[in-house]
Amino acid sequence: MSLKLLEEVYMATERLSNLARVLHILFLQLSRVLRHLTFIYLDINCFKCHIQYKNNIMRIFLTVVFELYVCLLFGQAGLTSFNRSDTTDYFAQGVIAFQHNEIIKADSLFAKSYLIEPSKDALFNQAMTRFVLNDTCSACHNLELASKLFDDDNASQLFYTLCLTRFADNYYDKKYKKIENPDEYTYYEEIKTPKCQSVTYGIIHKRNHKSTVMLNHFLMKSVDNYATYFILDSSKFFDFVYASTFEEDNREKIQEFKGRLKQYINAKYNFDEIPANKRFVTSVLLIDKEGAIVSSKIQTGSLAAFDESFRDTLESDLNSSLMLMPVLKPQKFMGKGVSSAYLLRIGL
Repeated sequence: MSLKLLEEVYMATERLSNLARVLHILFLQLSRVLRHLTFIYLDINCFKCHIQYKNNIMRIFLTVVFELYVCLLFGQAGLTSFNRSDTTDYFAQGVIAFQHNEIIKADSLFAKSYLIEPSKDALFNQAMTRFVLNDTCSACHNLELASKLFDDDNASQLFYTLCLTRFADNYYDKKYKKIENPDEYTYYEEIKTPKCQSVTYGIIHKRNHKSTVMLNHFLMKSVDNYATYFILDSSKFFDFVYASTFEEDNREKIQEFKGRLKQYINAKYNFDEIPANKRFVTSVLLIDKEGAIVSSKIQTGSLAAFDESFRDTLESDLNSSLMLMPVLKPQKFMGKGVSSAYLLRIGL
């Protein structure tokens, strides 16, 4: 075969390959359109589903299981570059596996797709496979992540429909007094308890208020959130209050304490082999309405850079030391001191 003929064969092969990629992209985009059409159908039936949910959550699942299958089969398909072929292949293979009722295989493929390139599409579709596998806790966790990290409205809608054991609304006037007429509210409160969790979460919205929250490292969203809290063991802790002065009020006292803590820990442990930029730990402090520390919890993974031989002892030392932090000025909400949760980063 001549060199010229070989070159022509090579060029023809390249053209066919490019054509196949383009057709693949068109297929995925069509899938996306079909998925949105499916959710128009879901929106139309949302009210009926909500009523059924209040009466019998299992009935809800049975009435929407068909929609879940359709959502997955025509799942979200985001492709921005031909160079991301591994992610696209795993995602597409996951859809095909689901179509052939190979649910466990589909779940694994969507997980691989997400590991290579985190996306709402992989999270959403993996959630659908886990509903089919009756792993409701994992499915709801995926929907919650897709909603919070990627602002996925479809995931949020299904999370509210399928993943809450309690949901309540309260309305308040401008003095934060509870009212019955929702048309006259200034503040609006959502209370929700997710399945498989012992914590209840609350969001307080303010009418005509705008603040910005960071969904992930790349995505921000304008919201009307005025405060957020969680209820743990019947105690309410605020973890966000708009225009809070907590850090400013306590900056000097916290910095002084962190300095003393660093001296104490470094005198007891040897961190010479750990790079300075990895000698950081993060703790969640729960603080009562008087400003006293009631608990400290070092975050999971925060001590990963430290030697396993003393990691547990170090964690115990840090938690015990943080409980000795001086009384702080408490977080305030509506002019009153409230219990709060504070994320503290400490350099060692």
